[in-house]
Amino acid sequence: MKMSSIFIQGRTFGFLLMLAMSILLWYFMNRAEGGIIEKARKLVPVEAMEEAISRALEMGKPSMVTYSFQDSFSPPNMVGLDTVRYIAKISAEKGGKLLVAAGAARTLPVARENYRLGCIEGGSPELFDDKNIFFFTKQQWAYASGVMGIMEREKPAACIFIGPFLVEGIHLGINSRRIDTVAIGGNPSYSMGAFMFVAMDYVLFGEEIYAAGAYMSEDPAILSTLATEDIVKWFIAGLTVLGALFAVAGSDFVIKLLGV
Repeated sequence: MKMSSIFIQGRTFGFLLMLAMSILLWYFMNRAEGGIIEKARKLVPVEAMEEAISRALEMGKPSMVTYSFQDSFSPPNMVGLDTVRYIAKISAEKGGKLLVAAGAARTLPVARENYRLGCIEGGSPELFDDKNIFFFTKQQWAYASGVMGIMEREKPAACIFIGPFLVEGIHLGINSRRIDTVAIGGNPSYSMGAFMFVAMDYVLFGEEIYAAGAYMSEDPAILSTLATEDIVKWFIAGLTVLGALFAVAGSDFVIKLLGV
């Protein structure tokens, strides 16, 4: 009697790839537990954040950071909250004033705590000030109007917008041109990120926002995940090139392999 396969036809390769990813992730996590933590490359927009904050300090103006109005702890929103901590740390190290524009009420306590921890990590806990945290709302245009109001009143010389921004991100970018500030954005959406790119000085596109988040948070688990993803991406890219070469040679070997 013929035994049926435990695998669904056409899904074997996907299962093996998922298994390989799990093993890689376990390997990097195990290395992290042993004290060997992976390193993430510092992207240009992240380098620009330090320069922009230094510029603001030299001009005697504050810096501002915000992470969107969305009422969730989605991955891009978490990156935005990690950015608050990172920017607070840099500002504290340099002795500058930081304004934090918070969106939804659920994320406000996290933004406040990250601001406080950043000041402590930067060696200047006294720079933490509740008055520098501005809470608005999860309503899109009320939030955008509030942030633009702070920009007009305080005239920050550095503005950092990292998070899941929608069309309001375009208006924030345009307003940054009005006040002549250094604007640095980040958006997981390529369509919205393209509009932010037009209006801002530096922008993190798509998956770059997660790579930057791993660098800023220095979380071993996130860095291990990033290392795993990079290896898998190189493997898939190599398989794509190999498939193209086989196809040119008239062979469908790679196509059959993917269909296993």
